[in-house]
Amino acid sequence: TKGSDLFNLAQLYYYHQTPIKGAVVMEKALEEGLIEKDLRNLKFLAQSLTAAQENEKAVPVMTAAADLSDTGELNAQLAQIYLNLEKWDNAIEQGRKALGKGELRNPGTTHLVLGNKREFVEALDELAIAEKDDRSRGMAQQWSKFVSSERQQYEILQASLSAGGSIGR
Repeated sequence: TKGSDLFNLAQLYYYHQTPIKGAVVMEKALEEGLIEKDLRNLKFLAQSLTAAQENEKAVPVMTAAADLSDTGELNAQLAQIYLNLEKWDNAIEQGRKALGKGELRNPGTTHLVLGNKREFVEALDELAIAEKDDRSRGMAQQWSKFVSSERQQYEILQASLSAGGSIGR
């Protein structure tokens, strides 16, 4: 019945690999005012929802937590959630906020998110930054090859269309 007990129960669920049960406990405790809507509690709820693969539900909670945080770490996590939801523009926006706030544990991963831009040159620039970080180098190199290939195919298609070709014939 006490907020601290409910938080501990939610943590037990999370650590025993049933994060959705922990999220339900946290949501109810927050709703009933038994737990304060502070950075620690919102962050834990968002991470529980994410671990339970409830990304849509995690977005508003993680947004609220990120707004309370002085560092960019939660914005980086939010960028990753948006990336998982294939909401590219939101992912890029949060990635930029994360880098702007700074103090990231793994900035290379955030540059990988920004490498998902539809503008090839900017995407490749971000991926080049991600390649400088040992933790994201391999993924950045793979993604750079893919983006370069996509860019080449796009340029071939544009050249063909400019030369009077058409698609679907």
